[in-house]
Amino acid sequence: MVVMLACVSAFAQNNTKMAETHRWTYGASLAYSFKEPIVAKQYATAAFGNVAIELNSAKCNYRTRLSLGWLERTHVCPFAALDAQYLLALGKTVYIYPSVGVYGETFHKEFNVAAQAGAGLELQFGPRFGIFAEGRYQHLFLNNGGNRIQALAGVKVAFGK
Repeated sequence: MVVMLACVSAFAQNNTKMAETHRWTYGASLAYSFKEPIVAKQYATAAFGNVAIELNSAKCNYRTRLSLGWLERTHVCPFAALDAQYLLALGKTVYIYPSVGVYGETFHKEFNVAAQAGAGLELQFGPRFGIFAEGRYQHLFLNNGGNRIQALAGVKVAFGK
């Protein structure tokens, strides 16, 4: 978080391949949640998928990602997440990024919120296409709380100019 704030305040130019030419990028991912809050044994793991829209900052490698998706246990549970991320270049096309955010979901007509933090690895093959993998930790606050460890992987694209 300190690195993100320092770079934003320094107004460093955004030099990621996709964000150099695109203010908005889009993504989709599939994931697996390794540890669910134990409501019942059948809820110990879950698979999920999502679509995302990212707003890339023009002045630095900061971006905001809004994700909408579903978490599947015994039935589909919709969720939304908002994350702040900062891409650190390891090469011309390889980036790592820390991520912090908030998360909300419905489950059996109940609502739950969580704080989440993680890190990811992203490969941008050009200004229009990339892939990523991310690991994250979630701490749920409502409905008896709990913790989750998640792994996700996906693709991202950019359209237009």
